[in-house]
Amino acid sequence: MPRKWCLVKALPKTDPVRYTKRFCENFLETAKRKICSCCSSHVRRLLDSICRVKVIIMPSHIKTNVFLTTSLLLGLTFLAYPQPAPLPAEPAHSVVTTPKKDSLMQASARQAFENMAANGTLADFLATRNTRNIVTPTMGGDVFWRDLAECCGWRIQQNAVFNNCRILDNENYRHAWGSLGYLEELLLGNPPSRLSNYAEPGYCFYKYPAEKAPKRGVVILLHGLGNRAHNMSGMAKKAAAAGYDALNYDYPTFAEHISTHGQRFLDAFRAELAGIPPGEDIFFLTHSLGGIIVRVALAKMTPAECERIKCIVMMAPPNRGSYWPDVLIKAMPSVGELSKTLGDLRTAPDSPVNQIPLPAAPVKIGIIRASMDMKVAEHQTKLNGIPGDKYTEVPGGHWQLPLSDDAFRAAETFFRTGAF
Repeated sequence: MPRKWCLVKALPKTDPVRYTKRFCENFLETAKRKICSCCSSHVRRLLDSICRVKVIIMPSHIKTNVFLTTSLLLGLTFLAYPQPAPLPAEPAHSVVTTPKKDSLMQASARQAFENMAANGTLADFLATRNTRNIVTPTMGGDVFWRDLAECCGWRIQQNAVFNNCRILDNENYRHAWGSLGYLEELLLGNPPSRLSNYAEPGYCFYKYPAEKAPKRGVVILLHGLGNRAHNMSGMAKKAAAAGYDALNYDYPTFAEHISTHGQRFLDAFRAELAGIPPGEDIFFLTHSLGGIIVRVALAKMTPAECERIKCIVMMAPPNRGSYWPDVLIKAMPSVGELSKTLGDLRTAPDSPVNQIPLPAAPVKIGIIRASMDMKVAEHQTKLNGIPGDKYTEVPGGHWQLPLSDDAFRAAETFFRTGAF
């Protein structure tokens, strides 16, 4: 299938002017389906005049400079010259159907955008989130941008060339930018990226409603050491697609000891538990340290709270500690002071991870190991009293488990049957 935008071709670089002119001709030839003939003629005259000026361009940067210059000229041409007159309106009896421009955007994200824009809360919402944005005036995007959604003067626009998106207010100020998926997650209140998630304070749930009926229950997810909730967002989306309400818990892993993390999670869990109907099944899906935090919380739960939990699936939990904290703290003792959590995961018998009390009521637990786990050894994942059919192994390494389809299928099987 031929490329539509094959702009850079193998041309001699000894003559920058000749190269620039040939490049611009190729640009116009490939872009003729995207701009009108009027604008094309204006751009050609501008480029011909530019090419008469012998500007020295470094050979290693010719392609980049020429592309940026041509793009700038094309944009200036659209602004400097009037656009062609609009076509006459179609007759009343003629019906023309075209696909909606916003068809690429998730309906739930568009609905959230429209609700906040209509309520006047969108600006405050974006200001409280880490959007990587500085509120900046724009020209409104009349040339290279198309509207994906619009409400009360607010617009979500997508660039026609690079496909990046942005959110503009009624005065054309930009309040957020990024990929379409980034803005969708941002509007839904979920962590849009790993980097922005690290800047969040944490200690909260990100919610992913069930996408199909009948609803199978609620899945609570906890990420592992060194990560944030974005690391488990893939699992949360899979759970939502399978019919579960997913609650993805976020916490800064290095900030506190496991006892403090467990208590904070328990407080957040109890707040959510009040809104879950009594007969609805509750499942847990954890990765690495997340399983330890759940065990700490279980030890502080009442018997009635433990009985609400149908089962727990732990992916590579260091239930007996891990050799990595032993090695790191021995090599650099200051690491144990900087990371309170890391020191709690030592393999010593007096380590906090080996002193976690049993829950007030029995809870069914399944454990998934990674076949190439270099962080937590197989024997370090085991818990006393768990039979062999409650263990399984999937391909991959320790950090690949939150991304593994095999791990999610195994977890869902355990949710439904109580065994792998």
